[in-house]
Amino acid sequence: MERNSPAISVIVPVYNVEKTIRKAVDSILSQTFRDFELLLIDDGTPDASGAICDEYAKRDNRISVYHKPNGGLSDARNYGLSRAQGKYTIFVDSDDWVDVDGLDKLYEKAEEEHADMTICDLYCEDEYVRHYMKQQPSQLNHDVVLKELFRDIGGFTVNKLIKRELYKDFDISYPKGIYGCEDQYVMARFLMHDIKIAYVPVAFYHYMYNSNSLTRHYDENTYQMDIRIFKWF
Repeated sequence: MERNSPAISVIVPVYNVEKTIRKAVDSILSQTFRDFELLLIDDGTPDASGAICDEYAKRDNRISVYHKPNGGLSDARNYGLSRAQGKYTIFVDSDDWVDVDGLDKLYEKAEEEHADMTICDLYCEDEYVRHYMKQQPSQLNHDVVLKELFRDIGGFTVNKLIKRELYKDFDISYPKGIYGCEDQYVMARFLMHDIKIAYVPVAFYHYMYNSNSLTRHYDENTYQMDIRIFKWF
């Protein structure tokens, strides 16, 4: 039996996160908002993360697990987008977690404002310190938000609920072979268009600094990638 299209598609790229994936998935499944699908994209992970995803899929029919060869974070995000069915999409990194009422508040505001992109605040933290990162633009005009994306607010994809159809309408995807700034690049491409933007003054996403996070080790390859990203911008 086919499921009706959900309101939100939550996409989680999964790679080498067997120590953190359970907390991430549990926090998503605990949402007070229930009308979502959860796409777990196993990006060729060498550890037990893929098996853990399969375990969760057996317990909740909102979960779909996809196993694919390793292609990197952007490739996994694109893979998830191509299979998502929701009206809106949002990403969660598999070593982070979210508060239980986050999707409720984002969805309510998006529907209330008929917004294409709904932005909220977030936390950046480790085991010792938590920082509240306010992400409110000075104006909700796309030109203003685009400028402030490089100065006052972050290019995070994890705190932005976006209408799924816009990826196709604007021919936007995450650039492959890049780690670092790929999400800011994608957000900038959205903001080049006259889209309707909304803001919710609440943080629900917990961005965790830990040893399993994607870390940039600066070397010649990173330098060359930064040059490519600079030229794109």
